[in-house]
Amino acid sequence: MQPISYARDRFPSEVIRHAVWLYLRFTLSYCDVEELLPERGLDVSCETVRCWVAKLAWPSRATASSHPMPSSTTPSLFNGSLHPAVLGHLRAAAADARTMATAA
Repeated sequence: MQPISYARDRFPSEVIRHAVWLYLRFTLSYCDVEELLPERGLDVSCETVRCWVAKLAWPSRATASSHPMPSSTTPSLFNGSLHPAVLGHLRAAAADARTMATAA
């Protein structure tokens, strides 16, 4: 699988991954993510967030067809439908949260 290219994106890869993480982790709408990002000094449209999710969550149509969606209506984050880079980011965020919870 080819790595994700951020060469033509206006925002840094960390910002894009964070926006996609917000959308997927908290089941927010694209507009909800759009409203959260200005708090971090970012002005993006909900269409931009939609494009980022489409780019990262479904790597290609061929891959998506070889990995059909589960029968439930809520997709699992770890069913192979997310790009490996996004999965790594989500797993790192979950590990950080666990570390902070045990330290408290």
